[in-house]
Amino acid sequence: MSLRPGLHRVLSHSGPERAAAFSDAVIAIAMTLLVLDIKAPDVGSRAEYDAALLDALLPLGGFILSFYLLGNLWVTHHAYLSAFAHVDRTLLQWNNAMLFFVALTPLPTSMFTKNIYDSPVPVVFYALVISCTRLCMMGLWRHAWKAGLTVSDITPETYRRTLRGPIPTVVIFLISIPLILVVGSSAWKLWLLAPVVSVVAKRLDDRRAGSEARTSTAGPDP
Repeated sequence: MSLRPGLHRVLSHSGPERAAAFSDAVIAIAMTLLVLDIKAPDVGSRAEYDAALLDALLPLGGFILSFYLLGNLWVTHHAYLSAFAHVDRTLLQWNNAMLFFVALTPLPTSMFTKNIYDSPVPVVFYALVISCTRLCMMGLWRHAWKAGLTVSDITPETYRRTLRGPIPTVVIFLISIPLILVVGSSAWKLWLLAPVVSVVAKRLDDRRAGSEARTSTAGPDP
């Protein structure tokens, strides 16, 4: 006799607390590992020390970028899980897929910041990993809504606005891939627009939602 149906019922009625704790641990470890590529200069002269500091700027920049992206993802993930009343097996699979790319992030970060030969491969790899984390997050949220795992006060409009949240970051990183292949690894600078575009997109979405709410409250003109 298979235990799967019984286990599935137990899982689908369990809370998201264990998923949150496990996810927090993986994300925290990944964010901590990012700093390991930043080395304090250990040289014999002032000139060498200054040169070593300049060499450390790219690893520091890679750390800041990846730390921001993972930190932003954690904030979003925390908001998602707070909106889940239950979890099921499929949701946990989406969550594990997202965590796979989170745990992988320190590797392309290190490859990108040590890309002394200006190869496009590490830059494309980084863009793909970051894009996949967001796509998995969108899949997780979409499944939770479709499977009825969210709390009762999540409205269809809230679902749609939340689902749109990661799109600007995904679009920027995916667009950068063909640009990298055409113009070279310097196309990574497009990534610096991700925070700005995300903030602007959210404000425009908030403004649109506010306008629709006011129109709905006012009702049709007499």
